[in-house]
Amino acid sequence: MSKELSLKQLVGGIIEEYSQLLGTLFRSIDLALEGKLVAGQKTPQETIRAIILLDTKLQKAYDEVEEHQSYQRRITQVEDEIYEYKQAIRELVEKLESTKESLESMIDHSEKALKTLNQAKESKLSFKDIISYSNRLSAFTAAPPNYNPNNTFIPVEPPYPVEVTMRAGALSLHHTKGVEADVASEESEDEQPSYQAFSFLAQQEEEEAAESNDFLLDLDLNPDLE
Repeated sequence: MSKELSLKQLVGGIIEEYSQLLGTLFRSIDLALEGKLVAGQKTPQETIRAIILLDTKLQKAYDEVEEHQSYQRRITQVEDEIYEYKQAIRELVEKLESTKESLESMIDHSEKALKTLNQAKESKLSFKDIISYSNRLSAFTAAPPNYNPNNTFIPVEPPYPVEVTMRAGALSLHHTKGVEADVASEESEDEQPSYQAFSFLAQQEEEEAAESNDFLLDLDLNPDLE
């Protein structure tokens, strides 16, 4: 078989030659039966031998076609597998990108939380200060039982601390600590007595409020719990 011809051309040529030999065979048989077969023409026997040889070539070509089809099926299968691998890689990349974004968000949140925790540790804010501030925040969350607004004997105490108490509280000092750090280094020592006087006034006001509330200590603030 010629290696220069494609498999399709080779098989097509063999089939065409096979068809021509069959036509020659039938004509030679007709001429032989009629006695008109002349010298130089192929006899039916010679044509049959040529067909047998050509059939051998056709069988070899058929084997090559079958092998080629097997290779083609394998190529198609490999292409399908490559496509599936590409899809899996694409999904993996998308998952990695999503995981990366989640990790970046977690790291950012953790850094902020760690920064806040370090600031809380450095502030050295005592829980006693927080409890003391919450106690000063409000003596009552609601009006006491049997409270008579017309009774002027009971001093009016709003459910929130006065401004002086809030400014002197631990939370206020903690909040303004970072802002006042740079300013405090430039302030003169002459301003310290004014702050001490401010704290003294706040403490004095708290003591006066506590004395005015001594008579309310026996009130039942939660009658529904009985």
